[in-house]
Amino acid sequence: MKTNHRQMYTPLWSLLCLIMLTFMSCNDKEWSENYDIEWPVTTIESVQPLSAPVESILTVTGTNLDFTYIFRIGSFECVVLEKTATQLKVQVPASVTETSTVSVYNLYRRNFEFSEKFTPIPSE
Repeated sequence: MKTNHRQMYTPLWSLLCLIMLTFMSCNDKEWSENYDIEWPVTTIESVQPLSAPVESILTVTGTNLDFTYIFRIGSFECVVLEKTATQLKVQVPASVTETSTVSVYNLYRRNFEFSEKFTPIPSE
């Protein structure tokens, strides 16, 4: 039985041409570049009060807070009671026991850490 080399190598050449065409059609932009979509960044401008008992309510002011997905004190998630574009009302979790960072994570996977820290006041 005689093998036809043309039939044997045609699928291989087709695949090779397809791979070359794919690489040649790619442009030089980096995947990390921010094309034309500007995702909102959530920022914190103030947290009032910065020292309070656990389970108390904090008022957080900032920008794009309506996109908040998670609000944390340290590694503990707070319950968000109210949310607007410029203000959050959050409840301090009972598990916060030491001075900790305050951060917000938004729907667009952007994280912002506030420059000041929250200090819980022990219950009497």
